[in-house]
Amino acid sequence: MKIIDLLNKIANGEEVPKKIKYENDIYVLTDNYCYYCDETNLILSDRIFAEYSRLNDEVEILEEKKIPERLYNYISCGWNGTCKDLKREELFGDLKQIGSKINEIIDYLKSKGE
Repeated sequence: MKIIDLLNKIANGEEVPKKIKYENDIYVLTDNYCYYCDETNLILSDRIFAEYSRLNDEVEILEEKKIPERLYNYISCGWNGTCKDLKREELFGDLKQIGSKINEIIDYLKSKGE
């Protein structure tokens, strides 16, 4: 994406990426829609407005990993919590195991991402 396209999205109130990479520096979007680099203490606009020819430079969009929230008791065994016939009880037991396994996967992903 070009810097000018990014600025147009901000001006039009469109959604913009939270993190971008420009000339080997990583910039994070702040609350006031400025891209700030912690390492260099520079704001992206300060770098690009020094020379307007930089408006056509490309930035790399860095995607954030989105890990879903854990499942908590979404799977239950009927309205009153009891299962009357064996097939239904087996089904809900299987669903609880699936939910438990999904939670394990989510916990693992969160431990690796943070």
